[in-house]
Amino acid sequence: MFNNLYINKLERELSSSSARIAALEATVRSVADRAGAWDNIQNHMTVWTDQTRTMERKLDMLNRCHEKQELWEGRLSAVDALNHKLTASTKRSTL
Repeated sequence: MFNNLYINKLERELSSSSARIAALEATVRSVADRAGAWDNIQNHMTVWTDQTRTMERKLDMLNRCHEKQELWEGRLSAVDALNHKLTASTKRSTL
């Protein structure tokens, strides 16, 4: 009788422990799956960050080129005006 009670109690405890272990394994598996997904996402984020930095550098270069273009356009306008004056002056002197 004592043996049967002990065995029944032990079986219930083992069954309960087995259920808890199965739930824990499922949780660990879920966490491992999410960790794998996070590694994948992290790799994509690293690539996106690098591409964003590259784009920022290119935009900075374009901005600097645009600023220089305005400077050169101003200088070319001055040269064009001078050329126009010289052409007019040359036409007057040949008349």
